[in-house]
Parts: sequence; structure tokens; C-alpha cells
Amino acid sequence: MPDQEDKGESFCRRILCIDNDWDLLKLEKLILETAGYEVLLANDGAEGMNLVKGGRVDLVVLDAEMPRMAGTELAERLRTTQPALPIIMVSGVAVRKRSTKTADRYIPKAKMVMTLGREVNRLLDNKRALSTPMTLLNE
Repeated sequence: MPDQEDKGESFCRRILCIDNDWDLLKLEKLILETAGYEVLLANDGAEGMNLVKGGRVDLVVLDAEMPRMAGTELAERLRTTQPALPIIMVSGVAVRKRSTKTADRYIPKAKMVMTLGREVNRLLDNKRALSTPMTLLNE
């Protein structure tokens, strides 16, 4: 469940979605807000990195291929600065070996609508997300 108690106060888990495709960002936002999450949007990796640095983010959903800073590069930077932050990589292209080392989950864009909410829930409920191997959702 997205809402949790923290020192007696309820809070909503905050998800940051990063993609250069605004239509896809709006779809991700709709899916995640419907599931009860607070959603922040960024149009590229640099903007996303600034949002992570600027406040509490509980999970990042990002596109693997973006201009200015690729999702794989952003994921590598996030792993350096915030190693416990769960990352879901969404992409329309085949997963690369490097992506599997930097993201906790990989979701093909063609399957995103069916799997995004479920995978966000799994990662946020799993306290050991980084200790498990990345799952490829190609089934």
C-alpha cells in the first residue's frame, strides 16, 4: 500500500518519472496516481537528477534513451549518489547489459501499462530491492 505511517504522520510515496516523451509521462502519472502515489515529472535526465537532489524521492521510473543524458547514465549516477533508491528502466529498445546493472527492473514500453503499477509496488514493498537481481519483464 503506498501510504505508510512515519512517526505518527501519514505520507504518500513519491515517484519520479523521467522521459522526453510528455505523452508517456502523462500516462505514467495517471497509472501511478491512480495507484495512490505522488508523481513528479522530468523531461530529461538532468532535470530528473536535480529533482532527486532537491527532495525526497522514493523510486525513479526512467526512459533508457533520452537526449542530453541517457537513462542508463542517469541510473549510474543515481547508484553512486543514492544506492538504495529503486530504479525502473522503461524502454522501447532491447535491454542492454549495462542497464541490467543499474536498474532494479526493466519494463518494455509495450508492456508498461500492464506492469508499471505492479512493479512499483513490489520494489517499494521490498526492503531488499537492490539485493535481488534485476528482473526483465519480457513475458
